[in-house]
Amino acid sequence: MTVVAEASDGIEALDIVRRTALDLVLLDLNMPRKGGLETLIELKREHPSLPVLIISGHCVQHYAPRLVKLGAAGFISKEDAPDHLVKTIHSAMAEASGITFQR
Repeated sequence: MTVVAEASDGIEALDIVRRTALDLVLLDLNMPRKGGLETLIELKREHPSLPVLIISGHCVQHYAPRLVKLGAAGFISKEDAPDHLVKTIHSAMAEASGITFQR
């Protein structure tokens, strides 16, 4: 995996996605200027097939039904990220592309 870009807020994230070919977006729910939910809605409207994983310091299970409805490919808590992030990314990519990733 290669990190192609990093954004400091939702507006910058949208700009990056609009001008960069990406395979996946890892999006924080808590961002300045434009929050994660607003950014997710706009990303999915403009790029419906782009997998977007949500990461949050909040209880992601609380947001799960809404995130799925808005088109998130998955979600992970920041607490769990060190142990599960790569697996979650692989799962989202596999679902989006039909490709199975091997470790």
